[in-house]
Amino acid sequence: MKKSLAIILSSSLLLGLNSCYKTEEDIWEDSSAVRTEKTLAAYEDALCAEENGWVLQYFANESEQAYPLLMKFKKNSEVTMAANNSVSSSSGYTEKASTFDLISDMGPVLTFNTYNPLLHCFSDPGTDGLGHLGDYEFQIMGQNEDGSFDLRGKKWAVNMRMVKFPMGATYTVNGETKTIEKWEDYYTAYTAIKNQLFPSKAKVLYLTAGEESYKVTGMGSGVLNLVAANAGEDAFPTTLSYVISLDNSVQFSSPFSGDNNKFSVQNFKLNDAGILACTDEGQDATISAGTVAEYFLADGMVWRLDRNQMSDQYKTLFNQMQSDCQKAGYGSLQYLQYGWNATENKMAFTFKTNKFEGEFYFDSTIEGDNVVTLAFNQEATEASSSSKASNAMVFYRQFESFRNMVSLISTKFTLEGNSPLAVTSITMTDAAGNSVVVSLN
Repeated sequence: MKKSLAIILSSSLLLGLNSCYKTEEDIWEDSSAVRTEKTLAAYEDALCAEENGWVLQYFANESEQAYPLLMKFKKNSEVTMAANNSVSSSSGYTEKASTFDLISDMGPVLTFNTYNPLLHCFSDPGTDGLGHLGDYEFQIMGQNEDGSFDLRGKKWAVNMRMVKFPMGATYTVNGETKTIEKWEDYYTAYTAIKNQLFPSKAKVLYLTAGEESYKVTGMGSGVLNLVAANAGEDAFPTTLSYVISLDNSVQFSSPFSGDNNKFSVQNFKLNDAGILACTDEGQDATISAGTVAEYFLADGMVWRLDRNQMSDQYKTLFNQMQSDCQKAGYGSLQYLQYGWNATENKMAFTFKTNKFEGEFYFDSTIEGDNVVTLAFNQEATEASSSSKASNAMVFYRQFESFRNMVSLISTKFTLEGNSPLAVTSITMTDAAGNSVVVSLN
């Protein structure tokens, strides 16, 4: 009886196991190999279906600027690439054809299996044996709702995105709206948008996330250096490359999490307020110039007075200063400018002739986001060991025009920047309505 019961139980278990195996077969109707082949075929169809091609937002590494590459795929495994950068195309627009393949290697992989100098130069070893540390094979991490592909360099694991070529998109150059009608237009548009978001003269921006603020430099080079705004000069920065899309969005080469890992931000887009706002889910962060007052007083900024954008009193004094210098044989007055003097820890007002240079020191007080009061500190100027300060006091005692200019700018100013994102010029206006435009030099 016990033996019969054991046989019955064993049979029941086997039937149960067979039932489980049958369920697994129902879930996976195709084998792993078949599923992979279907995925690769679907990706190939998607790549080749785009008549206008794609933009690979390529990062060779995170210490170099992005190198957007244009690509158009054909079913015969041919790919045509285009580039316009200093590394792979000698700073000129260039097209080259080669071949590609979609293979399975621990997941779907897009490989460019014949040499194309526009891409493969970034993976060449170079004279140092390393080169640019770029990839030419990419794991396909998935396809997004907008059709774009998320890729990851197979060797160096840098994440990238391939987006549809924006044929018909518009952009602005010198106030004129233009349309992308061919591949070559993409690079003109890219440069125009980069210059609008990050003009070359802009020295610093601020990334704010929650209660944390980070100073951002290097925008013009295409590589960002981020360091806590209150950090000392010896602070070690985080270095990230970035790429721009033609919809005024910016993507870092990898997420930035700050010093305390309380946030993680990577994607930003220009908003209606004219600053870059983070578009990552659940993240509240912005990139902007910060307050105009702080920007004006920031170390490293040099603000030159624009002779063509001065109110009458400034023009009269500037011309009188010019005349006094020439009559005294001190040369022609070349410029007047503001700039923070870190040694004196004061704002310096500098003048230069073709023979002498001098600077006066001012105490500064921030009284609002766009309000600054400057007060001439004669004692500090006279006590300074700087030859520029000594020269300044010689001119100050000798010429009434210099004394009057120093008096004019010893006042409260309302400041208006030309952009909330990247300020390159500021209009300074006092209570009497005297105004002057100062521009980053």
